[in-house]
Amino acid sequence: MSRTNHLDPLIDVFSEFHDREISYVVPRKHDLLRANEVPKSDDVDIIIWDKDYENAIEICRNYEFSTTATFPERIQTLASRAIAEPRTAIDLLIDSPKQVLTLIFSDSINPYNHRNDKLYSDNLMLDIRNGLAYRSPMDGTRIRVDPAVDKGLFERRREVEKVFVP
Repeated sequence: MSRTNHLDPLIDVFSEFHDREISYVVPRKHDLLRANEVPKSDDVDIIIWDKDYENAIEICRNYEFSTTATFPERIQTLASRAIAEPRTAIDLLIDSPKQVLTLIFSDSINPYNHRNDKLYSDNLMLDIRNGLAYRSPMDGTRIRVDPAVDKGLFERRREVEKVFVP
């Protein structure tokens, strides 16, 4: 079966999350997702409850998302985002060149128990995290917020058109 919509694999992922009772929240851009307006070069952030993280990654892999992008795919994704938001791209390059290199060459390992996997299917990227985190002003490392904040996010989430939102 050929897919006519670049979001079809993501729709399948959310359906499987529902069937397997994976706890997740799409914290932003869920309105674009529901309206089928997520640009092909964009990403979709998904926060996964810790206990479901490995199962969620497995489900994504089963629906055409791979955990590693080739070097050209990473460059293409970053270039598309830079074209869409050139000022942000320039600021990031000037302020955090090390972070830009990390985005291009690897998914970094985080010492603060913050997991973040980037999964790719065509030009769509899922940015999957095991909780909310803030970026350290010292070195750019993501540090998990207080667990009570994550707990509150999941307790207050609601399902809107088959997608869980804050």
